[in-house]
Amino acid sequence: MRPSPSNIQAAGGTQPFPLFAFLFFLQLGFPSLSFAHGYDFLSARLDLLNGGSLIELTVTAEYGGNPMLPDIATATQAMHDALYIESQGQARRLTDLAPLTLQQTTQIDGALPPSITHAEDGQDHQFLQAHWRWVPDAAEVAFSIPKTSLQDVLLWRTLPNGETQSMLLLRGDISKSIPVHPPQHASHLIIGLLVAILVILGLMKRRRRLQADSV
Repeated sequence: MRPSPSNIQAAGGTQPFPLFAFLFFLQLGFPSLSFAHGYDFLSARLDLLNGGSLIELTVTAEYGGNPMLPDIATATQAMHDALYIESQGQARRLTDLAPLTLQQTTQIDGALPPSITHAEDGQDHQFLQAHWRWVPDAAEVAFSIPKTSLQDVLLWRTLPNGETQSMLLLRGDISKSIPVHPPQHASHLIIGLLVAILVILGLMKRRRRLQADSV
């Protein structure tokens, strides 16, 4: 998979994405975009919890009004197959690491970056959301789209300084690496504690020996 060129950081909102050339020109004049008739990509909000030791994804898809996702069955399949996580040199489905919790909803507050809004058009929109949490097993991870996927994924997150970092991943793309902080295993902590105790005991023994020699 090739690195994605569309990793964009911007203050105050999400910048335009290469796939939608017409959105680029709109974004030059209007900092906020509204979608009155739905959107054809999956939105994946990334949150790093507990200091980065827990990864949370909220993936949202509109179905029915989306020609790529005509029904909930297709949307459910897309949730399982569209987005992979890359860690330790392997690309794995989300469900290979932790279960997805699926929920049907008509509200998508917080599902899109602040500069993209879903305008009211008097129609009933149907959304499927997948919630996913995983404790990382590496110091950095990335997300990718299989080359066989028919879905594009807007991966985004809000940084601690309030900026929005976003990237539109097309099939075959892989995001830039995202630093995380995997929790230390108890065995590592125990080994570290034992080493510290041995060092302290060695220093105490040496001190006593020096005291005895000076008498």
